[in-house]
Amino acid sequence: MMQDEAEEAGYITLPKAVRKDMLVKVTPAQEPLLQSIAERGELLSLPMSDPERPDPTEDNWLKLDSDACAISLDARLYDPTCPDDPDSKANTAVRTTLDVLRRTEAERGTVIIFADRYQRGDFNLFEDMKKKLIAAGVPREQVAIVHDFKKGKEFFGLQQAMRAGRVRVLLGTTEKCGIGVNIQTRLKALIDLDLPQRPDQLEQRHGRIRRSGNTFSEVEFYRMISEPRDVASPKAHDLQRAQLLERKQTFLSQFKSGGRMGRKIEDIAGETRLSPQIFALAKAQATGNPLALEKIKLEYEIKNLTLLARSNRLDHYNNRQQLLNVEYRIAHLQDKLPQLKKASETFKSHERRDDEGKLLSLQVRFNGLEFSKLKDANEYLRTVTLDSTTQLTVNGLDIPLAVSDALIKDELGTITDITAVRYNLAGEWFDVPRPEAHMGLPSAQSLLTSVLRRGGDLPSKILEAEATIQGNEATLGRLHTALGYESPYETKLKEYEQRLAEIDKELLGKTEEVEELVDAETEELSSSKILSADQEITDNNEIVRAETMEDKSPAQVAVDDAPGEILEVAAMQTPRSKRMQTADRGR
Repeated sequence: MMQDEAEEAGYITLPKAVRKDMLVKVTPAQEPLLQSIAERGELLSLPMSDPERPDPTEDNWLKLDSDACAISLDARLYDPTCPDDPDSKANTAVRTTLDVLRRTEAERGTVIIFADRYQRGDFNLFEDMKKKLIAAGVPREQVAIVHDFKKGKEFFGLQQAMRAGRVRVLLGTTEKCGIGVNIQTRLKALIDLDLPQRPDQLEQRHGRIRRSGNTFSEVEFYRMISEPRDVASPKAHDLQRAQLLERKQTFLSQFKSGGRMGRKIEDIAGETRLSPQIFALAKAQATGNPLALEKIKLEYEIKNLTLLARSNRLDHYNNRQQLLNVEYRIAHLQDKLPQLKKASETFKSHERRDDEGKLLSLQVRFNGLEFSKLKDANEYLRTVTLDSTTQLTVNGLDIPLAVSDALIKDELGTITDITAVRYNLAGEWFDVPRPEAHMGLPSAQSLLTSVLRRGGDLPSKILEAEATIQGNEATLGRLHTALGYESPYETKLKEYEQRLAEIDKELLGKTEEVEELVDAETEELSSSKILSADQEITDNNEIVRAETMEDKSPAQVAVDDAPGEILEVAAMQTPRSKRMQTADRGR
């Protein structure tokens, strides 16, 4: 993923990737083998105590998975005596490879084919494909199987030959070709004959072709996916493998993104980065149902739209809360602004300054004493402490005081009990500063200095309040506009959910049709068996009757020919012992 991030940042240039899923029908040779896999799975699902469950040394889930993967790739990997079907995955890959080689002949384009299971007994799928490529006209020296190059020097030479275009087709496994292989220079196409166990293995495969240094501006990914001949036919193991990879990649994607999901999956068939959708698409195609792909797309769209709709509702709630807060702030500042303006005018009117703005006189009244010079006021107030009875007026503004006990902590963590003094100016409370080492009451001079400084700041406070009101009013308009918008996701979400319900209903209907067909066939078979058994019993009775007719009296013959109702009445009137004897003779 770091390579993709580097591409997004513009550090490197990667070729455009085109994904092409090749849907290959399950061959007639694969169908009975896949059916046997399903039957083995049913037996392995039985409780351990069930005598029909196979011994783990004879069959187990790991062996079943291995056999299923082999059969899904090529029936000959399970049973070498199976016929070579011209429409198998391997033969489809051979034809695809020949097409790529033909289209890129001038550039000496190359192809890499991946399969993690390629040999069973004497049958080697890679050798089989190599022979077919050579028979189709590809020079022998241009087709290589990675397992033939065992030494490090030989393997290094193989990579050089691929980069130069002397070897144009390479067949190998993820283990041999997935990591540390640099053959991208002329690599035009990559073919996945099967799906590996883990998403990172698929990422390593694809990292061989879509990387910096590839001379092609566009590269091709081919994925061979088996699909059943119809809905009721056995399905290849591609379905289970794609489902497993989807679950793993979903976890990895959510872990990396913190649970966030993308907004669009409009073209998941052409997506090249690993994502849960990639494997969900393979799973859908492996079912063989044309509605499955649309269902997968809709499900992911619904997931994304659900998250976006939820996020939109959260934004709407947050906007509503912010709107209330902004309205409160505007109302608060509008109420406060007249008080600030009045206080500023009063404060300024009691001061006299020269042309340079230097303070000449002011008005300070402290506990009944008046001062017009700041110097005189400071000289007196320097030694005066404050208490709850202190009365102060500065430039026509009464300054209320509030004295209370408080706790402070020094740098060493020592907590000290002090007396804190606060004052009110234009409706706002401020702390009276105190010397750092002074734990008693702050001086009256500190109070006066603080009041004069903040009183001089009143004009700037007015400008700040007006600017804040203006900014909040703009925010208020934006919030009203945002709250007026309808969610762009809700309508689309309902449409997708309705369409998904239609698809589910149709898919369920098809499933029920198959089940009804199977039930009908089973019932017909059972009925025919019952009729055959009844006919056999009737024939046997006729034979017995013919053999015993000669030994019976006319009365006995009449009884034998009597209707069933008469015999039942007669049986009711016969003692039980005689009835039992008659029944025993009948048996």
